[in-house]
Formats: sequence, structure tokens, C-alpha cells
Amino acid sequence: MRSEVTGYPAAASFRIEYGDTDGQGRVFYVNYLRFFDRGRLAYWERAGLSDAEIRQIEHDTVIADVHCTYRSPASFYDTVSVHTRVARIGRSSLRMEFAVMNDSTNTLMAEGDATLVRVDLTANRSVPFEAGFRARLCALEGHALQG
Repeated sequence: MRSEVTGYPAAASFRIEYGDTDGQGRVFYVNYLRFFDRGRLAYWERAGLSDAEIRQIEHDTVIADVHCTYRSPASFYDTVSVHTRVARIGRSSLRMEFAVMNDSTNTLMAEGDATLVRVDLTANRSVPFEAGFRARLCALEGHALQG
């Protein structure tokens, strides 16, 4: 069963592996952040970034803030999907939002967001996103993304 999630232009689907679960047989809480990572990579691909561009954006950004609200569990071998959108982009930061669905039960598992900041690692300071990168995200979202 595949749930329909609107307003999120990118999604990644996968099965819960045995190692994703805890002693209660449910997804271990820290793995939701790994699911957000899967969603972020699917978003970059959907935005049309090349492998080299994905490697570069992942190298050039740090996660400055992350939140996750748990709604319902998932268990071993459930099919799950993480849906991703960019809610805003500022000069050097952007906020991604995630909805994690248990497609096996058609239930929202978790919602969350992460703020990424583009940094110059040598100078250890934030730097602006390029106009072309901004344009790609706005095109994918279908509207302007104001910071």
C-alpha cells in the first residue's frame, strides 16, 4: 500500500531492515535522522544535481539544527517512504522538511526538519548559495523560496 503525500516533490522508499529496529522491534529513534538523510539525497537527485554536485553540496553544508516528532512506529520489513521539500532558503542556509510514512500501514511515522548551512570549511564561516542552485530548488518546488 502506498500512501499519498502532497507538497513534497521528492521521495525515497525502502524497507526497514532488522538492524534498524530496537529491542521492542520498532525503528530505533536515531534511525529517523538517517531516513532524513535518504530523503535529502533523493531531493538533490530530483532537483537534477549530478553525482559530483551532490557530493559537493553535501561537503559544503553542515546540519545546524534538526527536529523530529515521532507519530507512530514501524517494524522490521515494513515499507517506508520519506518525503522531502525545501521550506525556505536564505543567504547561506536552507530548511528542509520531511514526512516519513509507513506505507505498509498507510500511517505517518514522523515529521521533521533540518537546517543546513553552506560553509567555507577553511575560513569556518557561512557563504552564500549560488544563484543557479537556488534556481534549481525554486523550479522543483514550483515557487519562490524566501529566507
